[in-house]
Amino acid sequence: MEWTWLNLVAYILIPILTAGIGGWVGAFFGNKYRKDKESKEKEIVRDIAVKALNILKSYAKKSYREAEGEFNRAMSIAEKRTVIVALHKLGIPFGVPSNESFNIRKIHFVDTMVNEDDIDGILIQISKGYCDTLFYIDPDSYFSSNFTLFAMRNAGKKYVTEILAKSKVNTDTKIMTEPIELGAIFTLGEFKAIQVLREQVRDQMYFDKNGEPIKERIDTLLKDIDLGLWDSYLMWNYENYQSVKAQVQMGQIICNPQPLINPMPVSISGKKEEKEVKQKLS
Repeated sequence: MEWTWLNLVAYILIPILTAGIGGWVGAFFGNKYRKDKESKEKEIVRDIAVKALNILKSYAKKSYREAEGEFNRAMSIAEKRTVIVALHKLGIPFGVPSNESFNIRKIHFVDTMVNEDDIDGILIQISKGYCDTLFYIDPDSYFSSNFTLFAMRNAGKKYVTEILAKSKVNTDTKIMTEPIELGAIFTLGEFKAIQVLREQVRDQMYFDKNGEPIKERIDTLLKDIDLGLWDSYLMWNYENYQSVKAQVQMGQIICNPQPLINPMPVSISGKKEEKEVKQKLS
């Protein structure tokens, strides 16, 4: 009877245990294979990002623009699609010219200096796997969704290069004279985009003691716009800006009842200029 019972238990349990152990072993090695495969894929993608960064690093202390040719030749379309959004989010200054749509075959960079220390920092983040979730984001939709922002930056740069860099400041009156009517070179949309920026950059720091523009500071301003440091002014509605400005001035008058002087006024401002732009465009 005892042998019969043991045989019965063995007859029932052995297949169950065999199936359970087999399933566990299969799941274990299947999971290990999947993890190894994912790990290998991550390493491949990280290597692609490192390849791109090393190309840029070789241009240290030069402009990113100088690296465009080699970057586009050395990186395949598939490689660029995999990593450029991640690299942009980590600080690599890709750009989209105002007269072009995003084209993965011809990647553009902002005209700013390649900083070796910055790239080394990005390399460390990538090697440690901190940026794995940023890979594979579709670059077409990413850059297209930001096209409006790039267009506003281009409008701001146009104001700086065509107006601010060619303006003069009267050293006696501190009045800045712009060389051309804005309606001659700006659409109404561009004009509205640059209104707040325009007021903010009319600053004496961009002019020397003789009232002439300082080229080095103008160039720095253009690079700062490309890097997005002036985005908040480009996206600020002018009417809201004027309202906040009026409130601040009223507070200053109440706290310090002295006349407020704009150190860098222009001969025409506000609604009158907007009217002139519309007239030029009509």
